[in-house]
Amino acid sequence: MPTEAEKRLHRCCFSGHRPEKLDTAEEEIKAWLEEQIDAAIADGYRTFLCGMGMGVDLFAGEIVLAKRAKDPSLHLICVEPWPGFAARWGEPWKGIHDTMLKSADFVKVISRHYFNGVFESRNNYLVDHSNRLIAYYNGAPGGTRSTIEYAVKRGLTEIVTNQPEWVESKEKISAIKAMNRYIAFDVETPNEKNNRMSAIGISVIEDRKIVDSFFSYVNPEQPFDRFNIELTGINEEKVADAPAFPELWEKIRPIMESGILVAHNARFDMGVLRSCLRDYGIDWKPTEKAICTVLIGRDILPDISHRLNSMCDYYGIALDHHQADSDSRACAEILLRYVEGGTQVERYALDYKM
Repeated sequence: MPTEAEKRLHRCCFSGHRPEKLDTAEEEIKAWLEEQIDAAIADGYRTFLCGMGMGVDLFAGEIVLAKRAKDPSLHLICVEPWPGFAARWGEPWKGIHDTMLKSADFVKVISRHYFNGVFESRNNYLVDHSNRLIAYYNGAPGGTRSTIEYAVKRGLTEIVTNQPEWVESKEKISAIKAMNRYIAFDVETPNEKNNRMSAIGISVIEDRKIVDSFFSYVNPEQPFDRFNIELTGINEEKVADAPAFPELWEKIRPIMESGILVAHNARFDMGVLRSCLRDYGIDWKPTEKAICTVLIGRDILPDISHRLNSMCDYYGIALDHHQADSDSRACAEILLRYVEGGTQVERYALDYKM
């Protein structure tokens, strides 16, 4: 079975305005869309994702269905915001929508019901499951612009619009520059609860090299378990004069907010960070994106162990295991190996509740 990353390589999605926002003749827009769809097919794309909105979405979906009638290797996935999304539409849009839904190879429903943000969730789904975005854009703020910006932030390198000068504008350059900064971090914990830190290491990547680092012991204000002491070498004596988490957070927050967070087994490290923030009543963000180097490894290197020490052995990376500074640097080095191998690591960024 192909992995999700492999499936994305052959998927293309659409974005564009509703009819009332289109300032170009319908036939001209359709001609442009057909040209881009033909180019995508020539480049090996076989599956197209349609967001099912009036206007550009349905124009593009109809073109794909017409081409699928002559080439059965093509597929259309309809991404419906919620059941009955088009129930109150007038004709001809409702008829086009309903026919397309019945003709789709697969229908993905984002939510069982409408909620504030469902359209953003749909748009993000389209980008997260595609390798190319075709967008007809009039330059105005709105869902299409947000989708393009999200695609840029997610590291999608194949963004095709009728206004390429906008995609290459300062907004994109700024976003790409921000997305080239990664904050690899690792935490150690004092006991089996794993809800406090005893140490944190941070390694900062910019322009494909490690440019800065940070390390601190942390007073967890909790007792230490013998197992954790033996594993990390950290005990009550070592952290006696170290800052507690609230003081530490004041120092590291600007670093943690300056790029994409990265961790080896991000579920653990992000979970410890979340617990510290909540236990001390620190309000940060509802969610935060992070890249897990374990998940990438499982995808692109399925036949090896993905433990940190095993990955370091595989790549020849020095490691003093269970020391937060060394572990964070090793995580950063692994991420750089992935990037050097051509992996679009931003595509693996997931949302973690904070």
